[in-house]
Amino acid sequence: MGSKKITIMGWYGSYNAGDEAILSAIVTNIKRKIPLSNITVISNDPVFTRRVYNTKSIYIKDRLAILRALFNTDLFILGGGGLLKPKSALTYAKYLLLFKMFGSKTIAYALGAVPLDNEFEKAIMRLALNLSDGITVRDHQSKRVLESFGVKRNIQVTTDAAFGVNIENEKEFNEELKTISRPYVAICLKDWHHEDLDEVRHYVSFDQFIESLTRLCTFLIKEKELNLVFLPFQVNQNEKNENDIPIHKVLMAKCGYENSLHLIEKQLIHREIIPILRGAELTIGMKLHSLIFSAIANTPIVALSYSPKVADFMKNIGFGSYCVDLRHFNERQLMETVNRAYNKKAFLQQTLSSAVKLQRDKALLNIKLALLLLKQ
Repeated sequence: MGSKKITIMGWYGSYNAGDEAILSAIVTNIKRKIPLSNITVISNDPVFTRRVYNTKSIYIKDRLAILRALFNTDLFILGGGGLLKPKSALTYAKYLLLFKMFGSKTIAYALGAVPLDNEFEKAIMRLALNLSDGITVRDHQSKRVLESFGVKRNIQVTTDAAFGVNIENEKEFNEELKTISRPYVAICLKDWHHEDLDEVRHYVSFDQFIESLTRLCTFLIKEKELNLVFLPFQVNQNEKNENDIPIHKVLMAKCGYENSLHLIEKQLIHREIIPILRGAELTIGMKLHSLIFSAIANTPIVALSYSPKVADFMKNIGFGSYCVDLRHFNERQLMETVNRAYNKKAFLQQTLSSAVKLQRDKALLNIKLALLLLKQ
């Protein structure tokens, strides 16, 4: 296959470790299959994207540059990740439609979708997806949502594209490990004020949540003699944007035991994060990609589920009983689940090993389907 012009769009250049891992997986696997490919990423920070992925990149608000891309794209990839949700679904659906209208092959790639109330958003999304050349979603719930909108195209359920990341060279990126005292548990929380937690905040207050986590941390430090590593996945200097650091700092202040706590405030990418998680005894995570990275690292996980996408993921890898639903939060269940996961570490690692292989195969199916469109 000769040189092909591929444009990729998603939540990129926003310093979210999970989304950046998705982009890394897409770019790496395209370059493996098509070494002469000409890749352009539409990004919130083109300078960052060009530096990290060695691709062309244009600013998401640069209309002239995007117009040029519309005329010069063989394949447009929208995704992956949870893009099809209120406030963002309409924008992404419009771009999917525009690239199709200008002659590109288009694929909705390993997307996550949630129900929408706005009928206009549904209509545009339905039109864009029905005209798309391919659709893959990362879970069955997303497929059901799209079908409920009236999407008639074949929707293939794969998995999150981040499972396709290349971790062969991860040992080059483990400087942070030198500052961490072992043994340790990794804790990855999500910005409490994020819109995705709107429903959770109806059931449990921030103070209640932090108090329960404080008691859990104390148990791990005193009873299990473990250190704690707080690992934010979204690090942002702009106070108006999502930032996972503040919630970790509040928990650390409540917890005390300063010598047993370690906060990583740098913005890391997956090649730096996965070795940290591999060194952990256990990961307790709210962020979906903290759980995915831990699974890749073969580290047992306990999920603090704020969304069906988290619960579905845990069920899909055989860890449904290690998922604590924050919409029905129970501190006793949290303590028992974490204790059980820690005590069964060896068994859970065996479960993860086979589950991750299956998920990786599914993730690579996304890229196979996308590149197949270039041959047609």
